[in-house]
Amino acid sequence: MGSGDITKKLSDDQFARILSELAELRGMMNGFGNKIASLETRVGALEAKVDALDDKVENRLKETRPLWEVVIARLDGLQEDVQKGFRKMSVFADDVIQVRADQRHLEDRLDKIEKLHTNKSRPAVSLLQNHYLHR
Repeated sequence: MGSGDITKKLSDDQFARILSELAELRGMMNGFGNKIASLETRVGALEAKVDALDDKVENRLKETRPLWEVVIARLDGLQEDVQKGFRKMSVFADDVIQVRADQRHLEDRLDKIEKLHTNKSRPAVSLLQNHYLHR
């Protein structure tokens, strides 16, 4: 192949066909360029929306952060109140146990008095008086 113009060897129909194909390719390239420009516009719009959403989220975080701190403070206070309640319940349970122990002691003493009364046939009043006088 030489450095000459190869289009001189083409017939007019072949040359016209090549020009037609080139024109079609140029049209397709322009269409691709338009589509790329459209996509760039759409991507830019999406980026703007994402930026706007980021700003909204950041603002909402700034608005809810103090609220969250209040909730945490209240939970801390609630936890302290629950712990105080458990301590009070523990003291109450100890008191109930002590009352039950005292009641059992008094029941045992009453049982002894009743046995003395039934065994000696003495009036219960004098037994109680003797019992409390000799303590």
